[in-house]
Amino acid sequence: MHYRGEGTEDSTLLWLDKKGNQINRAPFPYRPSLLGGMDEDFVFYLCGTLEDHIECAAVEKGVEEPKWTLTLEDAVSVSGLALIPERLYVAAEDGILFAVGNE
Repeated sequence: MHYRGEGTEDSTLLWLDKKGNQINRAPFPYRPSLLGGMDEDFVFYLCGTLEDHIECAAVEKGVEEPKWTLTLEDAVSVSGLALIPERLYVAAEDGILFAVGNE
């Protein structure tokens, strides 16, 4: 997997085989973004700025469309992410900490 999410370009997850050939590509309209990690089911979690708010997405390995997306309207820019079992923590640059999970 290759991840690009800094600067002025949209974020992209690329899945590559061992020879470097592209298997799949999942684009996201986030500028900038951070990759939070991958869980035991090969689901990748990323969050980034989408216009005037933060949006997070979960995408399964080899799939272009996200499994889910979540809008976090109270903040504009992500400063950090932490993925633990069944929870994603999202830190915003303005000091808000979000906990995203099933409960």
